[in-house]
Amino acid sequence: MSIKITLLFLLFITNIFANQIEFTSKEKDYLANNTITFAGDPNWLPFEAFDKQGHYVGIIAEHIKIIEDRLDIKFKKIITKDWLDTLELSKKIGADIISGDAADVVLAKNYRPIDTYIKNPLVIVTRDDHPFISDLNHIKNKKIAFASGGGYSADILKKYPDINFIKSETIISGLIGVKSGQYDAFIGTLAMSDYQIIQLGIENIKISGDTGITMNLTLFVHKDKPLLHSIINKTMKSIDDIQKHKIISKWRHDKVDAVIVDYTLIRNISIVFLILLIIMLSFLYVSKRNNRKLHLLLNSTIEAIGIFQDGKLIDANNTLLQMYGYSSLNEVKDKKSFDFVDKNQHAYVKEKLKKSQKSYELNMLRKDGSIFPALIRGTNIGSNMRVSSVLDLTELKNTQKELERLNYSLKEKVEIEVEKNNQQQLLMLHQSRLAQMGEMISMIAHQWRQPLNTLAMLNQTVVLKYRRDKLDSEIIDYFSESSDKQIQQMSKTIDDFRDFFKPEKEKVDFCISDVITDAIDILNPVLAKHNLTVECENSKKIYSYGYPNELGQALVNIINNAKEALVENKIVDKVLAVHLDEQDDKAVITIRDNAGGIPDDIFDKIFDPYFSTKVEKNGTGLGLYMTKLIIEEHLKGKITVENRDGGAWFTIVLKRKK
Repeated sequence: MSIKITLLFLLFITNIFANQIEFTSKEKDYLANNTITFAGDPNWLPFEAFDKQGHYVGIIAEHIKIIEDRLDIKFKKIITKDWLDTLELSKKIGADIISGDAADVVLAKNYRPIDTYIKNPLVIVTRDDHPFISDLNHIKNKKIAFASGGGYSADILKKYPDINFIKSETIISGLIGVKSGQYDAFIGTLAMSDYQIIQLGIENIKISGDTGITMNLTLFVHKDKPLLHSIINKTMKSIDDIQKHKIISKWRHDKVDAVIVDYTLIRNISIVFLILLIIMLSFLYVSKRNNRKLHLLLNSTIEAIGIFQDGKLIDANNTLLQMYGYSSLNEVKDKKSFDFVDKNQHAYVKEKLKKSQKSYELNMLRKDGSIFPALIRGTNIGSNMRVSSVLDLTELKNTQKELERLNYSLKEKVEIEVEKNNQQQLLMLHQSRLAQMGEMISMIAHQWRQPLNTLAMLNQTVVLKYRRDKLDSEIIDYFSESSDKQIQQMSKTIDDFRDFFKPEKEKVDFCISDVITDAIDILNPVLAKHNLTVECENSKKIYSYGYPNELGQALVNIINNAKEALVENKIVDKVLAVHLDEQDDKAVITIRDNAGGIPDDIFDKIFDPYFSTKVEKNGTGLGLYMTKLIIEEHLKGKITVENRDGGAWFTIVLKRKK
């Protein structure tokens, strides 16, 4: 029964599918028109070797034979003297394909490994009376050896830095050293250790544990031959796990080749019976050990594995017992599948048990009655057996809940910060408008100064005429007409400023050139005071969609800053120009001056909020910040600045409306 279970479980852990190979036309042409050369290690059983007749044999050799049969070709095999000779061959790129360890750095220089590997774990060999070893560190004070030429020494030393290993000359000397008591344990690959134990008939030693290190055997293909790499990769993948297992089992347990062992001393026919008896005992010994290896393999997985026959549990690994809260296999033997499942999902499980399925989630039932989520996968073997694997999802589900909680908390924090940012922007907008109001009052004062002077003169004239008794109707009419004209002009100034700075709630179509003209008109009295005129090229009627007053305020900010820079830097031939043009579906406004440009140490800060170079003059540091906010957030445009031709050039790009 145990052998049957072993075979059935191996069916479960391998892919039962044989891949159909599909080659491209280029790959088919390559196979038809090229001879493929192959080299390997000539003396490395059970993996590969050339026997006395020159036949290529071993685990890798049988994989190569399958590849040759499926490609309907024969590789031209190059027989080297030894592995060092093969490595020298690889440096000269003397073969198309070379077999070897996937981690071999010498081969990797000129060759590329295929994707599929033959995995060969490193195991711990001890005397028969030594208990199972779950961790090599548990015996780190013992005498532990490994073969110096094994090719895996770097991996062992890296994983177990605290262990002082002993290096044996060969695998055989290491195994014999364990038998004789020279070493407490020997580290070697499972296949080679197993093979040599059988080959040499070494008794009283066994495989007692796994190191957690795997040696991967593969085929390396010349880097300059990608088509061949693809062909070999596809063909190797078409070899299913059952075939690979049969090959490995054959060489691990049964193959006794004359390459190493010579039985010429066995000539006397009288001991035939004794040989047959030894073979029978060896078979029983290997079968018993295979069962131990099966349980070792079962217990090395993170999944719970259960084997059911006729609906009842007949075997399980330790992970299953721990997961469900049982202490021994006897407690769960003969339990039905439904005994491990939440009763609310029995009907659902009944459908799943009818056939092998993809993985699915299920609520499982522990011994103490608690429920836990799990991922299940079941495979039917024959008509009455099923192998099920279970992965506990409790930790994953808890992590998902924690992530959801964190995401919700983060969302709330983001909303709070966004609201704070909006409030801050509103505050800065309010501060900016207060600053603009002060500037507006200053500009109104400039515009009112001349009319007020005129009104004062008219008033003095009337008073003087009255005192001299020369006040007549003509003077009164002139006074009335002139004063009314000045008052109307002052009223118009107020209206112009009010309309220009009035907040807008709705977007409208507007003419950009009109907004530029209005902005310059607003600033004219201030500019005139400093003998400044604006060179304006905005004759084109270019339209956009948005808030015209906000664009006007942005332009006033930039032009006013340019005016102040020209005055402060005492530029003699002052230049202040505004240019409007169109590029594809964009409107481009350029405002330039020759005030010396923006200093390098503040260039990257001019659009920052509350940054100002006019602290002494009560600057708020919001003008250019609000300008950028208006252009890029409210008008969905873009504003940039650069130092060019001895001044600052501001460029505003808006979407043009045709």
